[in-house]
Amino acid sequence: MKIKTINQQIDDFLNNLSKMGITTRMISEDTGVSTHSLSNWRQGKSTPNQINLLKLSNYSLTILSQYNLDFPLKKELREPIVKFRKYVEEILREMPKKNDKENIIISDHQANKNAEEILKPILDFQNLDFYFNIDKDEGFSLDHKNIIDRKVEKQYRENFVKNFNLLIRFVDKNSQNDVEDFTFEGWKEEHAKEFYSNLPHDEDYDVKEKISSVAELWLSKKLNVSKTQILNWRKGKDFPSDDNLLNLKKLLRIEGQGAFLMYEFGEEQLKGMFLPSLRNTANKRVQDYHYYKTLEFFTNVLFLYGYENPTVKELKEDMEGSLIEENYENVVLSFFEEYNNMKVSRDFTVDEDTIIHNPELAPYISMDDTHINYVIRKNEELLNRIFTKENVRLLIEIGEKRFLNEQKEGLYEIISLLEKREGIRNTAVLNLAPKFRLLYSPDQHTSEQIDILTDQLAAYLQQPLIKRWFDLEYSFEGLTDNEENEIMEFMRYAMLNNNQELRKKVTECAVKKLEYEQGFQYSDLLILFDDLSEPTVIKKIFRR
Repeated sequence: MKIKTINQQIDDFLNNLSKMGITTRMISEDTGVSTHSLSNWRQGKSTPNQINLLKLSNYSLTILSQYNLDFPLKKELREPIVKFRKYVEEILREMPKKNDKENIIISDHQANKNAEEILKPILDFQNLDFYFNIDKDEGFSLDHKNIIDRKVEKQYRENFVKNFNLLIRFVDKNSQNDVEDFTFEGWKEEHAKEFYSNLPHDEDYDVKEKISSVAELWLSKKLNVSKTQILNWRKGKDFPSDDNLLNLKKLLRIEGQGAFLMYEFGEEQLKGMFLPSLRNTANKRVQDYHYYKTLEFFTNVLFLYGYENPTVKELKEDMEGSLIEENYENVVLSFFEEYNNMKVSRDFTVDEDTIIHNPELAPYISMDDTHINYVIRKNEELLNRIFTKENVRLLIEIGEKRFLNEQKEGLYEIISLLEKREGIRNTAVLNLAPKFRLLYSPDQHTSEQIDILTDQLAAYLQQPLIKRWFDLEYSFEGLTDNEENEIMEFMRYAMLNNNQELRKKVTECAVKKLEYEQGFQYSDLLILFDDLSEPTVIKKIFRR
């Protein structure tokens, strides 16, 4: 019964796309699924596997996300797509078990001989929440347990032994020094004092015999275990219990299920265990990064849907006017990258290597501190104008009228985090998770962008070469190779990535322009788009 239901759902989905002008061949080209397979699924001759179901699910998401909300899909077309996505997601939740998902991830990277060695610890210690294969345009979330399986932990016993010994040697070496020794090595005095105060020292322990390892004694006392137990951990004869491992992490102020097991400690990480102020600073930077990436996403959403609002329009213009270097097509990305680079540029010692390894910082490193601080202050004034009660209310009002439930969910999650000055911890999710991709993705188009695109295409059609080719009904006769290449470049642009909805929006925009403007360029564009719906014309142009 379930097999029949899957086939029926796929048939309904494909029929619905057909009503939108999206043919089976187009679907095949966009998803990489053969037309033969699509036909077999519709007829119930076979059923798609997990990978192909993911392709169909992601394709339905792409269709939904490409429809700009200024020209929303009609309810009778939109709802079947949403229904199909939800149905497929339910099926997928039943299909892939944890190991299946892990095998898919490792299989995707089998060309890299080191992939399994790198990926296995990440998967074992649940450090991956969401996986997305860009090449296949498919992905899935990974469900996690709160506790790592004891068997998994013991697989990494060798790493624990190595790190435990690194820790003890590090403590024993540095516990012999005093504050002056650290400052002599170039430490700041406040860091030297903090480091010294957090290390154990011989004089801290009232014992008669000579201490062979102050670190062993310190760990024994702090963890409330025998020195023999400490020695057994060092030699790998025993493995700490869950409680002992947790207490060890707490003692050293380190977090994460993979700590002590997943990776080998470096010198800086060992220092950080006894310099909590530096660790707190580093954590603050990470938190700030998550916050600003989430705020950047919110800004893109605000500009996409609230562009007609005078306050939003003014904010965007001011943001654009503030840029020293516009290095990205998107003004929002340019602004946030520049703000970050200006702040980071002050953390570097300026030399030739700095410029070579951090070329993006070059425009800001040469600026004096007064200028940098002034620009940063002005940028922060702009940042304070983004997440305001008025802008939040504007987006909520727009969302209630026009958003799908998934879009609303994504918006409310973003707002909830930003209200607490927090951000999405895994920022890649902003580009991959459906609720965020539907809300905003770089390939969505505002009415303003549609207007510009329409003008550009119409202007192209008036260029002498393009106009002559168009008037001669797409004839390439007598053209040079360079002229043909120029025309094909235009055609690739005019095809709009085979995005039917985008073409529809440009068409509607051209119709509106014809009502108010004289000239043939927009009517020519309408004729061209009409012709591009004819297979014979496409064949004539692209398969000559």
